[in-house]
Amino acid sequence: MKLEEKIVLLRKEKGLTQLQAAEKLNVSRQAISKWESGSAVPSIDNLKYLGELYGVPVDYLLNDDMECISRQEDVAEKPIEHQRGRKRSRWLILAACIIAVAVAGVLIYGKALTGQPHNFDFEEMERDSWETTETGDFSIKW
Repeated sequence: MKLEEKIVLLRKEKGLTQLQAAEKLNVSRQAISKWESGSAVPSIDNLKYLGELYGVPVDYLLNDDMECISRQEDVAEKPIEHQRGRKRSRWLILAACIIAVAVAGVLIYGKALTGQPHNFDFEEMERDSWETTETGDFSIKW
């Protein structure tokens, strides 16, 4: 039996849809579909998680020779540890981005506050003389 056939069989034995299996493995439903159709192969980590979900060793999934194997029925009921790690790392990345944006905003705003104001004295500008050149350009004497 090939890998894709085993994955389909194990998923159906557990009574899971592709979407439910995808949610438990923290992958897309399309990834499950591709694995089951044989158009893609799960990564080593995902093979490990498939084995944990279905209660089979990775060897069983990879070896076409192995047909029968005793499976632990309660393995799928345990939470898969990698899901927590992936979700936690996503939150950490999001928090780091928010902090970086906040720090950048404070630095930019602080820089704007400490800069010299650009005040124009319009009365002084009225007293300035303007000269034009023969080319049509003009210059301002301050």
